[in-house]
Amino acid sequence: MWNQNSGARTFLVLGVVLLLHLGCSGGATIDASDGGTEETVLAADATGKTDAVAGEVAETNDVVAMTETAVTLDMGSGDVGQPPPPPHLGPPGPGLVATPSIDGPITTGNGKAVLLPPTFDLSKVGYVEEEFFISGEAVSYTSEQPLTADGFWELSAAQSRPYTTRVIVRRPAVAEDFGGTVIVEWFNVSAGMDAAPDWTFVHNQIIRERAAWVGVSAQIDGIEGDGSTLASMMALKN
Repeated sequence: MWNQNSGARTFLVLGVVLLLHLGCSGGATIDASDGGTEETVLAADATGKTDAVAGEVAETNDVVAMTETAVTLDMGSGDVGQPPPPPHLGPPGPGLVATPSIDGPITTGNGKAVLLPPTFDLSKVGYVEEEFFISGEAVSYTSEQPLTADGFWELSAAQSRPYTTRVIVRRPAVAEDFGGTVIVEWFNVSAGMDAAPDWTFVHNQIIRERAAWVGVSAQIDGIEGDGSTLASMMALKN
């Protein structure tokens, strides 16, 4: 197989072979007393060199071909001795995860969800914002065996606790305009309260695609606050 790299490597090897052969091989000595001519001796010497170089070229081509084959096999086969990755199992079936109770849209309070940063008037782009409370039973899991590095573990349910949190939904106001994609964002609480940086960064594309966006209060600081003055004022339980 010819390619730029193998061609350059072939010519480099051939050049080295020619230099070594021509520099190290003993040429024929011209002796007029033997009755030979300079042309005859040079022709014989050239013939010998040609045969030798042809043999070197054949060997070089064989080596290059074998090297390319080995490289191709190595690139195509992946890590030798490593087992193939396990198949992606996908999300658990609906019977394995309890469906939470949903309360909403929430209409109490001042009508605005507590979330940073403030957003623009979504009605101007045909969107609405709704807030929901979701409740259920959260289950923790444990393993009786040491946890392995591959992340595939046999787990069993340990303890459970009731929970309530909230989600915010921003979607097209007209259901027929929905583009079929839902983007879920786990709220950031670095400031001590819920914030939606992903919405801030990509809301233009979300609206172009007429997608729905769901933000989830998944960390305690967004619900309880982190103890600072601002976070205490903005905490959902305030």
